[in-house]
Amino acid sequence: MKRQILFLIISSILTGCATYQVPAPEPIPPVLMGVTHAPRPNIAVGDFLYRGEDQIQGYGAYGYVLLTSKLSDQNKDRYQKVSEAFLDTLPVVSSYSDFSKSQLMVTSWPLVSHLNPQDYNPSSILSNYDYAASNVILSMIDRENSYGPVLIAFTVPYNEWDKTRSYLMLDMSMFSDAEIQNAFQIWKDEITTNSDLWRNGLNFNIAKAIFRSLINKYGETILKVYKV
Repeated sequence: MKRQILFLIISSILTGCATYQVPAPEPIPPVLMGVTHAPRPNIAVGDFLYRGEDQIQGYGAYGYVLLTSKLSDQNKDRYQKVSEAFLDTLPVVSSYSDFSKSQLMVTSWPLVSHLNPQDYNPSSILSNYDYAASNVILSMIDRENSYGPVLIAFTVPYNEWDKTRSYLMLDMSMFSDAEIQNAFQIWKDEITTNSDLWRNGLNFNIAKAIFRSLINKYGETILKVYKV
């Protein structure tokens, strides 16, 4: 009897070993070739260009608001709208200190000196505007006789620019005062942040498409893309 029980136990063990299958290894996830992270978005911000001070290096673009003549009774209302549009449209660069500098497309307002924190308002930044710096940049791009205002964007600070580098210019001379705010909004939303426009240098056709409605009204002379 004991031998029969032992025989049954041994038979069961042998049968289990014969039918046991080694589990298949878990599949290794395939390596995805050519997959890259989505490009980081560009962010349009505002800053101030102070006389005698160098700008921070490494920004994605360096833009400037250029007024073409000193403040007078004839242009004060128009220039007031420009200063208001600048402050209303472009958030201050210091709000984005956690972002990579290369993501920041900075448009600067030239000032003769630093102001008290409470004085960074449309009237004060206008009365302290640095026309000398503006004239230098206007002469570099042959717009010193423009009625303005002019928006310009370089790939480097203006004092490092030469004719081997590209730039983008929007001349608002023919714009009505009411269109200035809209022009700044387009500048913020499309011109300075459109990665297709800035890829491999500047693309005039993309710039034209962005400003199609204004170009249809005023002609292509309002927009210039200088590309080497």
